[in-house]
Amino acid sequence: TDRVVAAGTGTQDGGSFINFTGLQLKATPALTRWSKVNGKLISHVEFAELVEDGLAEIAAPDGGQLLEIAQTLQADPAGKVVGRTNLANGSVEVGFTHDVKLKAGSTGKLPVPQQLTLVFVPWYGATAVQVTARLRIRIVEGSLAVVILLDGLEDRLRSAFDSITAEIAEGTGLVPLWCVG
Repeated sequence: TDRVVAAGTGTQDGGSFINFTGLQLKATPALTRWSKVNGKLISHVEFAELVEDGLAEIAAPDGGQLLEIAQTLQADPAGKVVGRTNLANGSVEVGFTHDVKLKAGSTGKLPVPQQLTLVFVPWYGATAVQVTARLRIRIVEGSLAVVILLDGLEDRLRSAFDSITAEIAEGTGLVPLWCVG
């Protein structure tokens, strides 16, 4: 997710030419960390490690409490088959309900958040962006897994990128272009 900004103009021997100067925006470990897991199913252990590594980027809920939740998360799946028979006409209805109760903390009473607020700098030298991350807890083949969905990440990155290019344009009078390198 590195980005490149290029800007420049000029003339030579009476003719016009374009002289580009490039500036590469280097992604921070925070952007790389959260982008890598966006929309992907990760194990419970990978989630705990992600929270531990990204503790400084978690604005809400409290990072320390979230780490405890991530390390102690438990799911209690309960399934129930419900059947109904009408003896008068012989019709049969069968249904299945699946309920998963999540518990966390040493006492099992810490609430498991449905979303996080992340604040991080996407590229070195850029301003911080705030992103909402939705958490989806799943049971896959008997193990806990987590999906993290970063809402509006591309919009936040585009806004941060636009701020950088506006600063370049203001300081140089050149119109920056962007390209993915």
